[in-house]
Amino acid sequence: MGEFTKYNVILSGAVMPNEDRNNVIQDLCQLFHSKPSYMEKLLAGTEVALKKEYSRPEAEKICRAIRTAGAECKMVAIEEQRLEVVDDNSSLSGLSITEFVVNCPSCNKDCDSTADSCHHCGYQFGREEDSQFSFSVHEYGEGAIKLPEIDEAPLEMAHMGSMKKFIGPNAAYYEKKFPLFNSVKHPKFRLSWHWPALFVFFYWALYRKLWAYAAINLAGIALLFAFTQPSPLWLVYSLVWPAAANFLYFIHVARHVRSVPEGISQYEKEDLLERKGGVSKAAVAGGVIAIFVLSVAARTLLLNMYEERFGYASNPNQQMRGDGTVLNVEQVSDKKIARTSSALIVLANALKVVVAGGNEKIIESTIENLVFRSENEEILDAWEKPILISKKDRTVVLLSGGPDGKPRNLDDIIQIVPY
Repeated sequence: MGEFTKYNVILSGAVMPNEDRNNVIQDLCQLFHSKPSYMEKLLAGTEVALKKEYSRPEAEKICRAIRTAGAECKMVAIEEQRLEVVDDNSSLSGLSITEFVVNCPSCNKDCDSTADSCHHCGYQFGREEDSQFSFSVHEYGEGAIKLPEIDEAPLEMAHMGSMKKFIGPNAAYYEKKFPLFNSVKHPKFRLSWHWPALFVFFYWALYRKLWAYAAINLAGIALLFAFTQPSPLWLVYSLVWPAAANFLYFIHVARHVRSVPEGISQYEKEDLLERKGGVSKAAVAGGVIAIFVLSVAARTLLLNMYEERFGYASNPNQQMRGDGTVLNVEQVSDKKIARTSSALIVLANALKVVVAGGNEKIIESTIENLVFRSENEEILDAWEKPILISKKDRTVVLLSGGPDGKPRNLDDIIQIVPY
């Protein structure tokens, strides 16, 4: 058998499994720029062949589009076909090749689809605005259909009205982004970019009611901090979310649009979409509170773990003066000494939390960063003098020169953090 260069596209007259017939008819209307009453005849249960001949790539492209709409179809090489044109007196039930005519928008009469103008009123076809003209199934005659071009544009963007209702605020932004992902029924991932998701994906996901993705994002961050050190992996993780955010939201919106039950009124449909979709400012506020509570709880837990390991040395009030006496910030009357003592407590507790986490690489990098900042005089006490940070063996020493600004004498303020 030779290589075939021309193919016919044949609709089986049935919808694909698990597809709703009404939705398929609507999608076919979008595809053929036609009316539901005409497209119903393409799903009448008999094979219908589009009479235009196509190259293999064109036929494959059209088949993909029709299947995306939910109708069953196939492509058959011209040499293999044995379809017969029905007689003038035949009925649609025995139709093998469908005949179409174009409806004139000027006089509303049927015209030959191959003509350049209406033979009733003279209206000229073929202009750009004619792309929405309907095709009607014609039971008699032998005129061939000239189908509009079918491209890769997502057919189910007919659902965009429903999607915009679901999206709510800033729908115009997503209306531009969503066509990248093909269709509601058969989404395809493509890279895009979402700036808010780069900086605050967790809160953006809560705002858009993407509860599961917000939880996954937060859990991933926690795992990175717990089991890895700062590395390119952290950068990759931070970039994955903004690159995928638009697609993840498209999947979320499409799933809810598909779940709208059939048979309800347009008002009920819009009300349902608005209630399920939209945004949630309350969720963002709850997320802020939850992060704060979790942070406090985690900090308390880690400090308790540190105290169990090192005992009295974890006491935040356990500071010493240069003369060897114990300094308790709660009993200090000098404001500058109290402020410096509090600053040392904050630094010490932050370091203790890292130490309690147990990741040696993170511990070492944190200490090195503190030492570096100290050597560059970036951390100051209440007298605007550098706080000295040094390490020896498994101990970090935080030291302020005190009121005289001179380190290593009697008025120094010292806190020691073993690790």
